Amino acid sequence: MANEIGQYNHVQIAQEMVNRARQSGKDLGDPIETAYGFGWIPTATIWKEERRIHFYFGFTGIEEEDLREDVYTLEIGFADFSKKVYRTPIRTLNEAWEVVDKFLFQDLSGEEISGYEWMSNRADSNKHIPHPPDRSNPASISWLLNQGKWEKWNPPAR
Repeated sequence: MANEIGQYNHVQIAQEMVNRARQSGKDLGDPIETAYGFGWIPTATIWKEERRIHFYFGFTGIEEEDLREDVYTLEIGFADFSKKVYRTPIRTLNEAWEVVDKFLFQDLSGEEISGYEWMSNRADSNKHIPHPPDRSNPASISWLLNQGKWEKWNPPAR
């Protein structure tokens, strides 16, 4: 397959979705990469108003043994973290674009977008994703570490 997903990283996939949107006359801002810190998979996110789509490597289902490394994960969600979040494996850029178009531009829900292995888990609602996406977020370790205002700490003298 010419646009098989494995030849791209999460940022390239998100940027390709933005490019496709712009080519079809639809407006999306640039993707935002979030590195959550040691042990967490970084994501690339694109936003349209209150809706967001994450792209990250490897599909993790409800159970730990559901890890699949042959695909990327596409996750749809909202700025309102109390709303249901869905994720599905994607194998091609065309699959990714179909979901981006239906979720971000046609305002369909996960239940309304058929043909994918949608899963939902309450733990997927990440209240630490800042919205609007350029807002500071001290709960995010990557945001905090990028502030660069660190001074060496010394214990108090006895």
